[in-house]
Amino acid sequence: MTYILLIKNKKTVHFLNDNIWKRLTVLVYPIGFLFIFLWLFPKIFPSVAFRFMPDEIQYKIIERTIPKFKVGDDFEPLREALPGYFDNSNGNRAATLSDFAYVIQVNCGKIIRLQYSKDREIEMTIYGRLNEKPCP
Repeated sequence: MTYILLIKNKKTVHFLNDNIWKRLTVLVYPIGFLFIFLWLFPKIFPSVAFRFMPDEIQYKIIERTIPKFKVGDDFEPLREALPGYFDNSNGNRAATLSDFAYVIQVNCGKIIRLQYSKDREIEMTIYGRLNEKPCP
């Protein structure tokens, strides 16, 4: 039904028979939207885009975010930079992504162990004794 309506519409037929550059503009809008949504938006606002991106882009955001932190930093800024990612844990997490691995341990709201590697060659054990230290 839609096809018949479009073919009978003179404006549509004229547009499709007109200059090729006008026809290509129809493709520019979806391609532009995908470029902005899947590439530019995560680069500029990674913490906002993190929840809405597919897994591969989330992994890239994680790869860029975790190296910004070090042992002794507060855990809350990391939790806020990756919203929803640490919700089901108290901060103790070891993960192996496509080409990135990391281990993070948190005690009293501070990062007490943080290791990451691009070649996935790190000790992935989460040590319980580190979390037994009393909070100051």
